[in-house]
Parts: sequence; C-alpha cells; structure tokens
Amino acid sequence: MSAGSLTITADVLRNYSKFLDFIKGYISAVISYSSSEVVAYNKSHILKCVGLVIADGNFSKVVRGCRTISFGGLSEYTFYAITRSFLELGCSVLFELENGHYRIRIARNFASRNVVNAVRSIARIEHLEDMLSELTTDELASFLAGVIDGDGYVGKSGKYVAISFNRHTLKGSIIWTFLRHLDNQGLIEVKSYRGRPHYECVIRFTDLNFLSLIASRTYHPRRAERLGRLYRSLVRSYVCGFSSEELVIILMNARNVYIEDRPGRGNVLVVDVEVGGDVANIFSSERIHRPKPIVRGRILRVKIGKKCKSELQKALNIIRHIHRDLNIPWNIIEKFLST
Repeated sequence: MSAGSLTITADVLRNYSKFLDFIKGYISAVISYSSSEVVAYNKSHILKCVGLVIADGNFSKVVRGCRTISFGGLSEYTFYAITRSFLELGCSVLFELENGHYRIRIARNFASRNVVNAVRSIARIEHLEDMLSELTTDELASFLAGVIDGDGYVGKSGKYVAISFNRHTLKGSIIWTFLRHLDNQGLIEVKSYRGRPHYECVIRFTDLNFLSLIASRTYHPRRAERLGRLYRSLVRSYVCGFSSEELVIILMNARNVYIEDRPGRGNVLVVDVEVGGDVANIFSSERIHRPKPIVRGRILRVKIGKKCKSELQKALNIIRHIHRDLNIPWNIIEKFLST
C-alpha cells in the first residue's frame, strides 16, 4: 500500500510493536485517533508537544508565523514518540516514509493551534522565567519529556540524560533557561558534559517523583526503557523498602537482631523473624526497592540498610509508646541508628 487514511485505537497506539505493524506497508498516510481520551485542552499534554516542537520540529518557522507543525528526518522511535503525543492531543498526523526516515505534518485544528500558540508564548524569552514559575511539577515534567523524546539521549548505563543544543540560539536559550529553572527548583542537577559526541549538558535527577513522571511521559521506546531502568536503580539505592508500620511488625516478631559489618558498603541491621502471620503479609507484596529476605527454614533473615534509618526510628518510637515492655534489643538498634 502506498497511501491511506488510518484510524488507530488506544491499545495499538500505546504499544510500539503494534503501532509498527499497524502502519506496515504504508509509505504515506493520515493517522487519526479513535478514543474518548483525547485531551486537546490539557496543559500538560500541550507542553509535551511544545517540547517536541522546540527540540526536533520546525520551531523557527512556527515562531516566524508558520501555522503548520512539521518534523523531518525521523527514526522509527522518534516518529512513534511524536505521532503518539500529537494523536493523544487530538491532532491528525500526516506522515511520509522516504529512504528509511519519516516526515510528519500535523493537521491544523484547534488542538494544534493550542500548541502553536504555546510555542510562540514560550519563544518570548524575556517572559519565560515568569511563565515557568507558574507551571506545576506535572507540567514541567511533560515539557522535559517532550525535549527528551525529541532530542535527548539517555546513557546506555541509564545513569544520566544528555541534551544537545546551542545556547546562543533562541531554541538553546529556551532549553537552557528551562533546565536552570528545574535545577533551581531542586528537581534536577545540570552539569557540563565533556565526552563524545558533544552535548551541551547532562542532567541528573534529584527528585524521584519528578523522574517517575518523566519516564511515564517519554514515548521514545529506547529512552523510556532506560529512564525506567534509571528510576528503578535510584529507588533501590535511596528509598527504604519498608514503611515504619512494617518495621514495627518485623521488630515485634524478631527472634534475633545484630549488626552486620560490610566493609566498603556500610553496616546493615539484620533481623531474624519467623515466617507467618503479619510478617508473611509484608513479603507477599512485591516492591522494586524491597530487599528479598534470606530464607532459613521457618526463619526469614531481613536486612535493613541505612536508607531506612528514618523509618526505623519512627518504628522504635511507636513500639516504645505502645509496647514499652516488649523484649527488644534496644541497644543494638540504637547503635545502628547512631552509626
């Protein structure tokens, strides 16, 4: 098939492999979205598309008065990310495939006009700081997800995100001002990049909730997978796998408690508890950041790291208040908390 008019459903649009199968055989087509979930006036979705236009679209032409949004020279991954974003906003997408790359034009309607107007507003660089200060964290995350989808790079190790731009252009000034705003808000850290290929800067995430939002809004399959991996890695490293209430249950059922010294990795508090009852319920639900206990017959050996100190202190306070006479090795736990 050379050309066509296609209507896509939500389950196909949200799955990259199904999407590619859906358009297979077409070298050009108009894609429309059949869903009640179109969000033409949702500011977060508009800003996601604005980020895409600034990072990888005909940004300069739109600022100068062009009313049609377009993209060119796209890989399959980026084509999918852009198409999905604009379809979800309520736009129809016209694409052409030539020499292995895609070109896109966004059909003009009320939804695309919202994006064009937002792009032109953001391009008034002298007012950008004031505009950014009015955005919610959710909206900021959507905008950054658009930039990452369009022109970001997530390291293979999944430990950093790099963005390429020229700080001396209008596009670069907007991205730089935006990233510095996120840095000032404590959501990311902006750092220089000295490796190859050249990127203007790298960003590291300092707020896990913000990273989670961005990972969920990034549609480029490879970048989304690496952001998800980065999120899971940071959660395992910095978030306690237990609530203070769960630690109360573990400590109240402790058979043995001691501190294990791990040279170079820090100490952990080891608690042996008997399997069953409320303890079993704690480990019946999986969390990506919850350490798996070591099973020794009817005994579970639970290791509690220093990232759990806050929750552990709260658990001790609860036990002291409600179960003051409980036989718990307070001195060992307090020694662990003090190290």
